[in-house]
Amino acid sequence: MTLALLSALIYAAGSLFLKSAIERGATANQVNVFANLLMALVVQPVWFFDRPDIANAPLWKPLLCGALFFVGQIFTFAALTRGDVSVATPLLAVKIILVTLINALIFSTPVSLRWWISACIATGAVALIAGGLPHTHRRAVGLTVLCSLIAATLYSFTDTLIQHWGGTFDSPAFLPAMFGLTGFLTIVVFSLFDRRAFRPSRAALPGLVAGGLLFGVQVAGFFFSIVLTRDATIANVLYSTRSIWSVVAAWAGGHLIGLRDTEAGRGVMTLRLCGAILLFAAILLILL
Repeated sequence: MTLALLSALIYAAGSLFLKSAIERGATANQVNVFANLLMALVVQPVWFFDRPDIANAPLWKPLLCGALFFVGQIFTFAALTRGDVSVATPLLAVKIILVTLINALIFSTPVSLRWWISACIATGAVALIAGGLPHTHRRAVGLTVLCSLIAATLYSFTDTLIQHWGGTFDSPAFLPAMFGLTGFLTIVVFSLFDRRAFRPSRAALPGLVAGGLLFGVQVAGFFFSIVLTRDATIANVLYSTRSIWSVVAAWAGGHLIGLRDTEAGRGVMTLRLCGAILLFAAILLILL
């Protein structure tokens, strides 16, 4: 469980660096390219822990998860490009509630009344996180909310599949295969549709590299927290604390790396923090 909590902290830091790169001119596609390729590279050494005495998963399983993750990344970085870290990252935390729903609908896991109460609280939390901006900014916030929720849904499917397949494969081999496909899709798709994604400005490059490396470290930690515990719900509860860390970090120190979250004003940032805490409370309620 320590892995999931540590991954949440690293994710929040990585998001700040990537958003900093965006503020310095990086496009959503450039963020996608650097984050995905660096994540793919960071996890490849895990191959050395592959155990030949344990069967690997059928190839289509890591490929399916890698493809879902790739599309989720597109929506995640679209959200970061259009809005603030203190909006996009907290909304990704709703995936724990979506994991519970997917488990119920696909794997027939019972859903208690607490889940529905949590869903209502989470809805109010989303309203707090997205609310309070001037009318001229509401369209941008709406797009950020939409992209974040689509990304959360795709990540939820990925987490749920890994949880239910976790006892049937050699986990060290699954991770580099999954993200190897994500990296491959990134090269193919952006080579065809936006080659400028591989050529960011010099000002944006440090943020892209730092953020991409941190994302690679945290995704490996979170993956193994699911595989080792065989419980995507508990792992996601601790991982969802990133919703709080991201708001606090953006508010307290985001200006040091060029973020503009605090320009929304103290009142809006307070609403976002309250929404992030409320969302975390909704997630905890699921486990009571």
